[in-house]
Amino acid sequence: MIDIATVGAGGGSLVWIDDGGMLRVGPRSAGAEPGPACYGKGGTLPTITDAHVLRGTIRPEAFLGGTMALDRAAAERAFAPIAQALGLSVPEAATAALRLSVANIVRAIQIVSTEKGNDPRDYALVPYGGAGPLLAAEIAEEMQLASVIVPPNPGVLSAYGLIASDFSKITAITRRFTVDADAPEAVRAAHAEMEAAARADF
Repeated sequence: MIDIATVGAGGGSLVWIDDGGMLRVGPRSAGAEPGPACYGKGGTLPTITDAHVLRGTIRPEAFLGGTMALDRAAAERAFAPIAQALGLSVPEAATAALRLSVANIVRAIQIVSTEKGNDPRDYALVPYGGAGPLLAAEIAEEMQLASVIVPPNPGVLSAYGLIASDFSKITAITRRFTVDADAPEAVRAAHAEMEAAARADF
């Protein structure tokens, strides 16, 4: 089993203003359809990918090796309400969203490291997802990490892990026994029941 702390900071994570006027990122996502506004597939809400386009960490002319066009103007339109609500320019609002994403990711890392007695500076940061490596340097700087290791295909790392990992299934039941001479046989019967259920699942 793997201890995982999730945080909504992917490329499709929506940037929004809460009822108190505070900037938020995630957990809602634009998903693949319609996706970020800059994809030009009908999305109108601002996302982290749009913020990267506006800040310049994603260059529209080089996205996917230049095979997919990105619409910077659409990203600007999507971020305009956020900028207006915060009293910032559109590029400043995009930068604020990315800084908030970094802070959210840093906090998630602290939950699974510092708060469990591990110094994250003793480890390397492995960013994954399509957007993860774009923020990796800032996260490493914030946490004083010396090493960042980017996998060859970070966008499909989780999918690859699911395909490559061994399949396992856990079966559990609860039984109350009186601890007497008949208890061992009752335990064996419960185990046989679990084994039969597991075999039936396979």
